[in-house]
Amino acid sequence: MNRLKLLPVLFLYLALSCQDKKAEVITNDDSFRTYKIEMDAQKTDFLDQVESIEILGLEETSVSLLKPTALYFTHQDGVVVIDEDAGDVTSFNKLGEFVSHFNKKGRGPKEYAYMSSSNFRDGFIETFVYEGEKLMQFDLSGNFIQKIDFPYPMDDALFFDDGYLLGMGFPIGMDSVKHNLIMTDAQLKPTSYALPLNKPGGIPVTPPNNDFQLFNDKALFNPFWTDSIYQIKDGVVKPYVHFDFGDDWLWKEFPLTRNLDGKTMDAMNKSGKIWGYTMVYGEDRIEIEYTYSFEQPPRQGYIDKASGTFYHYEHKWIESERIPLVPIRFKGKKLISLVTPDAIEELVSAVGNDNTNLLGSVSLEQISESENPVLVWVNFK
Repeated sequence: MNRLKLLPVLFLYLALSCQDKKAEVITNDDSFRTYKIEMDAQKTDFLDQVESIEILGLEETSVSLLKPTALYFTHQDGVVVIDEDAGDVTSFNKLGEFVSHFNKKGRGPKEYAYMSSSNFRDGFIETFVYEGEKLMQFDLSGNFIQKIDFPYPMDDALFFDDGYLLGMGFPIGMDSVKHNLIMTDAQLKPTSYALPLNKPGGIPVTPPNNDFQLFNDKALFNPFWTDSIYQIKDGVVKPYVHFDFGDDWLWKEFPLTRNLDGKTMDAMNKSGKIWGYTMVYGEDRIEIEYTYSFEQPPRQGYIDKASGTFYHYEHKWIESERIPLVPIRFKGKKLISLVTPDAIEELVSAVGNDNTNLLGSVSLEQISESENPVLVWVNFK
C-alpha cells in the first residue's frame, strides 16, 4: 500500500462531528461523552491554569542535539529521545545527563531504512519499518534484539495488553483487511479486527503523530481526519469521545477524498474551518491543538472534562505567535510538555521562582544557551 509523503507545510502543522450537547459531569470514565469545540470559544490565560512547573534540561553534546519534532519518552531512570527522520536514538539519565546514542539507519538485515510508530518500553526501543514490513527492537546501546514481520501495511501501532494495536489508515484496495483497527498478539499475529470499512476515507498521508494513546487501563484510538476517539479495553472496541466541531469542521460537508488535489488543499488553507487536530487525554482535562490554515499558526486550548467546556489558551507570557509549549502526554495529573530553550526564562519569570522546580543537573543558564528542547512538567491548579 503506497502512502504519500506529507507536503512540508502540511507536516509542519500536523506535527506541532454528531451530537450537539454539553458533556455532563463525569461519573463513569468508560461512558461515552461529547465535547463541543468552537472556534469562537472564550479564552483563558494559560498561566491562570498553572500552579507550578518542573523543568528538566537535556545535556547538549555533539551527538545529543535534539529536535522538537522527535519523540520524547520519560521513564524512572531518565529520558529516551527517538528522532525517526534521522534514525537517532539518544538516552539521558534522570539528571538530564547524556548517556548513549545510536543510529542504525541503513538497509542491512539489522538496520532500519525508516522508522515509524517508535516506542520505548521495558528498557528497549522498537520501531516499525515499512520497507520489509517488520518490527525491529534494539536495546539502548543499539544492540539488535529481534525482528518480527507484520502482516499488513499500516499507519500507526502501539504495544498494549500483551499484543499490538495496528491503525490501518482507512485502506481499501490492495489488501483485503477492510478494517481500520487490528489487534494482534506479541508476535503480530492478528487476533481480532474492528471498525469495518465500506469505502476508503481520509487523505492518503501519514501524519507524524501516533493515533494511539494510553490512558489508565485502556488504549485510545483517535484516527486522524475523524472527530472521534475509540477506547480499547479487554479486547473490546467502542466509541468513547466525540468532538463536536459543528459547522467549523471542514469535513462535515466538504468531501474527504483520497486525492490531495488543488481543490482540497485550497479548502484546507482558505475555508477557515478546522481540518486537523491533535489531542492529549488526561484525567481532568484534554489538551487540544487544531489547524485551520497553512498560513496561520495552530490554536491551542483545553477541555474541562467536568463541565465539558472548551477554552482557547492565551500565552501572554511570551511575545510570539508561535506555540511556546507542546503537550506530549499526561503522567497522572501532570502534563509533560516540550518548551524551546529560548522561552524557558520567560516561562520561569511568569510562573515565579517559588513555583519552579529545576530537576537534574543542567542549570537554567545552560538550558538557555543550549539548542535542545526542554521537558516541563506542568502542575495544574
